[in-house]
Amino acid sequence: MAKPLALTSGEPAGVGPDIAIEAWLRRSEASLPPFYLLGDRAFFADRARHIGLNADFAEVDVDEAAAAFTKALPVVATGKQATAAPGRPDGSSADAVIASIRQAVGDVTAGRASAVVTNPIAKSVLYRAGFKHPGHTEFLAELASRDGKTPQPVMMLWSPTLAVVPVTIHLPLRDAIDFYRHERGWANRLVAGDSLLVMNSLLQKESMAGRVQMIYIDPPYGIKYGSNFQPFVGKRDVKDRNDADLTQEPEMIKAFRDTWELGIHSYLTYLRDRLLLARELLHESGSVFVQISDENLHHVREILDDTFGQRNFVAQIHFKKTGGLDQSVISVNYDHIAWYSKSKSKLKYRQLFFDRLTEELTAFRYLFFGGGAVFTEASTKKTHHDTARKCQSVSLTSQGSSAN
Repeated sequence: MAKPLALTSGEPAGVGPDIAIEAWLRRSEASLPPFYLLGDRAFFADRARHIGLNADFAEVDVDEAAAAFTKALPVVATGKQATAAPGRPDGSSADAVIASIRQAVGDVTAGRASAVVTNPIAKSVLYRAGFKHPGHTEFLAELASRDGKTPQPVMMLWSPTLAVVPVTIHLPLRDAIDFYRHERGWANRLVAGDSLLVMNSLLQKESMAGRVQMIYIDPPYGIKYGSNFQPFVGKRDVKDRNDADLTQEPEMIKAFRDTWELGIHSYLTYLRDRLLLARELLHESGSVFVQISDENLHHVREILDDTFGQRNFVAQIHFKKTGGLDQSVISVNYDHIAWYSKSKSKLKYRQLFFDRLTEELTAFRYLFFGGGAVFTEASTKKTHHDTARKCQSVSLTSQGSSAN
């Protein structure tokens, strides 16, 4: 005869006992294999009367459960009494719940039962009684450990047409975001994925709202299929307009092939959604930079004005490209970077300074050696020039306002 299934009692105040009793009553209809229930026979009989079910119960040893299953619901005693009333969980039955789980696993590992079926538990009740595990799954894994090694627990949701294994099991949120944590903190990092999802994840999972100083966005320049984006690191001979050279990831095809269902409207919606999240991420003193070409510069400026406000426009930076496009009219040699702040009055900016080249200092005809000694370049030896600072002679008084 096949070995029976071991059913845990679950939370006595919950639906676990009801489910077990109802399942036994429908054993023939559902073609259920033999099983036994772990716990107090008197408690289960009282529950059946309470919910109006006519069921017989038999307290048996595990070895007798399969034979008794056809005539009565087999109950294997755990030595612990359950006293909680339906719908009123309390800590008085915590020991009975834990004992039924522990005994069910013991019966399976000893070869007396074929598998464990767990009824729902009330974790809050068990926690108050000192239960140290997040849930069933981790407790079962510990009970199944061998030679000091605890197996990795896996929870599966199963149906005849689909089986699903969750990625995390009873995982606290603080542990679920460990993906973002690295030894060096927020060092240089490349995140592969849709920028909208990444920024939203930073807001929701990492609580990065108002903590980012600078965001640089280099979106597709337009909605035409003219990109030669290189999607593969090891393949550099990318041919323009060749589908075979594009990644098969749908989001990347949308981003770099520039196919937008509603034309410019889809393109501007794409930018607006990302700029809204960018604004949430930025610190009050932070800035966003958007790189764009002439084709859609005016549209991008309008979206930025709408998102950040015209008053927070800082500058439009022009930079020279590697080469201009051959056109029938003037060549286009420059692209643009639109710079907006979250709050211009609080903008953090450090001025850039560069060393002047010697050939630029034609007006600086004097050399200062310190101690007040000033000489003209012509009156000193060139070998002494490196030890001096160049200076020029200017008036210390204002010459008045200019005509302009």
